[in-house]
Amino acid sequence: MRIDLRVAQLLCSRLCHDLVGPAGAVNAGLELAGSAPGGDTDALALAASSGRQMGRRLQFFRIAFGFGGDDGTISLDEARALAEGHLAGGTVMLDWPADAGADAARPRPMAVARLVLNIVLLGVGALPRGGTLSVRLAELGNDLGAAFTAAGPDVRIDSDVISAMAVDVPAETLTARTVHGHLAALLASSLGAEIETEVVGTEARFAVLVPDGSVAE
Repeated sequence: MRIDLRVAQLLCSRLCHDLVGPAGAVNAGLELAGSAPGGDTDALALAASSGRQMGRRLQFFRIAFGFGGDDGTISLDEARALAEGHLAGGTVMLDWPADAGADAARPRPMAVARLVLNIVLLGVGALPRGGTLSVRLAELGNDLGAAFTAAGPDVRIDSDVISAMAVDVPAETLTARTVHGHLAALLASSLGAEIETEVVGTEARFAVLVPDGSVAE
């Protein structure tokens, strides 16, 4: 799977955008603590909390956007922990039970987890005012089925996100807000799969079926 240079640049922009908030909060907390006589425990707590958030996001993005470890494996349990950490403290609650319907402890190719995590980002993007993102998995024969349901107020899948989820979309039409949708489509295609989307009432739904040959150890 080849990635256009602009796609790589946009992924870096997206990563930096999502990290600048917690990084700024760390700096603000440390500055407040440094200016207060004897130290400010509230400011230090803010800095520590934001530092942990930044660390969790980096761990998430290392797998979701990274390239290292493509010859390795990762379990869906580990992917779920990364998603939980990324969304902790935000406006979107993750409903992804440990027994979500598949053998979560089974090692799978890194690309499978990368696809799942990028669809998680699509689900979060469909909830601009917050809500709940449910993830359910199923072993369908030897294939892996994954269903994502984003439920909340003002739920939607924007048209530019849908356009970005085409394998052959021109790179110049992508933005930092939509690039992970394109990456998800490329990952799905590389695994012999395709992401399905629909909006029904207050729910945005994403689904993918990864064929047997892609999910073996």
